[in-house]
Amino acid sequence: MARPRTAGRRQAVLAAVSLMAAGYAGLSAALAFDRAAASAPETIARVPEPFRQQALASKSKALLLAGKPGPIAPLAQALVRRDPLGPQATGLLGTARLAQGDARGADVAFRTSAKLGWRDAATQVYWLQSALAAGDLNRAGTRFGAIARQWPEAPAIDQLSAQFEGNPRGQMLIAQQIASGANWARSYAQPQPGQSGDRLAGRATVLISSAGLGGRLGCDVITPMVVTLTSVQPELASRLWSSQCPRAAAPGQVNDASFEQTAAAGGKTAFEWQFPGHGALVADVVLTRSGQHVLRASSTAATLVPLAMQRIVLSPGAYRLTWREAASSPPGASRFAASLSCRPERILANPQGGKVDGGRGAVELDHAGGCAAPVLQLWLAPGAGEVSIDDIALTRR
Repeated sequence: MARPRTAGRRQAVLAAVSLMAAGYAGLSAALAFDRAAASAPETIARVPEPFRQQALASKSKALLLAGKPGPIAPLAQALVRRDPLGPQATGLLGTARLAQGDARGADVAFRTSAKLGWRDAATQVYWLQSALAAGDLNRAGTRFGAIARQWPEAPAIDQLSAQFEGNPRGQMLIAQQIASGANWARSYAQPQPGQSGDRLAGRATVLISSAGLGGRLGCDVITPMVVTLTSVQPELASRLWSSQCPRAAAPGQVNDASFEQTAAAGGKTAFEWQFPGHGALVADVVLTRSGQHVLRASSTAATLVPLAMQRIVLSPGAYRLTWREAASSPPGASRFAASLSCRPERILANPQGGKVDGGRGAVELDHAGGCAAPVLQLWLAPGAGEVSIDDIALTRR
């Protein structure tokens, strides 16, 4: 009977290889024959000799995916006889032996395959799992990097990376590879369907670390993960956004305080300005004669209407919001109001009217807690004419 560690490693390799068999089948130069052989094994006898090795491999993969490892070994041995120097052949033989519980025979086959140039995915996975079983994260990280580099879009990348994301050392190994310009980094940054909150958090931590090492992927690449993460861990999502997106403000600060980025980039995450819109409201970001961007607005409504909002990570406490305001009205009550609340609806937001003097507006706000990233919302009060706002800042009182 195999020892528990050996049995566990065998199951881990088989699970990864099964996924790779599906994910990498399309990489074959003989793709048409590959598909035909997988669905109709009798076609192996009819394909040209140059493609027959791939057909044998395809039948073996089909058996593996079907959970029938028994017949794989004879097919793999036939493949080795036809292509003794092919790493795929010996890698498949190693997989077959592993499936049969022959750990020693599998090890011999995978060692042979490795000597042929590390071009077989199953061989890479075997030695990755071996390194993890031995507690050698550095060696496992090298193998992961090689797999991801050779097959950057493969579905197995998500499965394999999970084994590193659960501890700080493993996270830093992946972060270092991303910072070094890994060609799979953009794929790694995309959230996967059904990914758990823990997996998202681990991956976000890796990407934050890589940004600290100089591996910034940019706002557009990181946006889908930030959007997905915001609903479950807004604080971490904010850190990820500010670390990876050059235009993002640091957590706790108003993002795009003068609306310079809004016109060009738009609000793709909750940490950027969003404009809910209202039938009585006309609002737009415009460039003034002095070269400054401002949010200009007018309203025909008889009550406050929502103008712009963004989520901002804040601890509970008392705050002061200030801004520059241009309007034709005299000093006194500002046309702008503001709120800090976990929900944006007016009845929950409880907007507070601001005061303006000398072109500067201000209002005092409180965040009672209840959420890590409350909505900072600007409102426009009834009044004639246009009014504009920019240079917005939020400070602790």
